[in-house]
Amino acid sequence: MALQTFPIPTRNYNQGSSPIDAAPVPVGAVGLKLTLDATSWTNPLTIVDIAMEFSLDNQATWVPGGRAPLQCRPDGTFRGYRGNILTEVGANFGWPPGVTHARGSVNISGATVRTGGTVEVV
Repeated sequence: MALQTFPIPTRNYNQGSSPIDAAPVPVGAVGLKLTLDATSWTNPLTIVDIAMEFSLDNQATWVPGGRAPLQCRPDGTFRGYRGNILTEVGANFGWPPGVTHARGSVNISGATVRTGGTVEVV
């Protein structure tokens, strides 16, 4: 069950890099789950690269927390391991106990992407 849920508004996201501002992590959280709508994301040139960092000392220092480069297949689809077409894609980021803050960045390259979704702190 999510401790917090934040919406990602559905709209066109242009190429470029955008920060995910530092935010406090609720006590007991072990990571976050990002889910994006992939139904309108059909250009195989588009890559959405999400990178996260976390802090164990109230933002004095930051530690890499993982990356998730998301790109559809050459046929313009996302597919699961059994070959079925996916309408949602996502990434999970975990962290050790004691994390006080998380931040990150989203870099879009190749083409504009239309998407929306949710971020769940778990």
